Amino acid sequence: GMNMVLEIIKDGLNQLKSIFERETFIPYSDVDMVRKEYNERYWQIRDLVKYLPLGSEERVLTNNLLEYYLGLEERRKAHNKQVMEQELEICKEYFDTVLEYPLDLQQRQAIVNLEDNTLVVSSAGSGKTSTICGKVRYLVDKVKIDPTKILLITYTRKAAESLSERLNIPGLRCYTFHKLAIDT
Repeated sequence: GMNMVLEIIKDGLNQLKSIFERETFIPYSDVDMVRKEYNERYWQIRDLVKYLPLGSEERVLTNNLLEYYLGLEERRKAHNKQVMEQELEICKEYFDTVLEYPLDLQQRQAIVNLEDNTLVVSSAGSGKTSTICGKVRYLVDKVKIDPTKILLITYTRKAAESLSERLNIPGLRCYTFHKLAIDT
């Protein structure tokens, strides 16, 4: 009966809240997975809430669950903003010295942003390649990603060789689109 409903709702709320317990960047895909899982339940719960007594613990908790679910993306963005600010502070010296010259704030932000997809748009000579080199170094040094799990793709063989040389990380693969197509 009602105790089971209460347990299910508490469980759901705890599951949603547990996403934000980690102190690391939360990519969109992590929250999207939970959102997809809850989407059907959300509508069932929304229909159920009107049958719960006004002011009851069940109704209050159910409303909390619905609000929490609807605010997932805003909460994720706020969480990530805080994580990124902390990471920029912690890694200040690292970003000052990881390449031959200090990275600027926008480069640092692009590097610590661990979103599923990141689009960097900037003019020629503004440091996109340095940002990529900084990101690869950061992923290997700080996030502890295995270099064999990283694939750098560029347009020209000269650029691919230059990146490979500049980074000099064993196991890192740096290809042109053409070479990748031929090899796979």
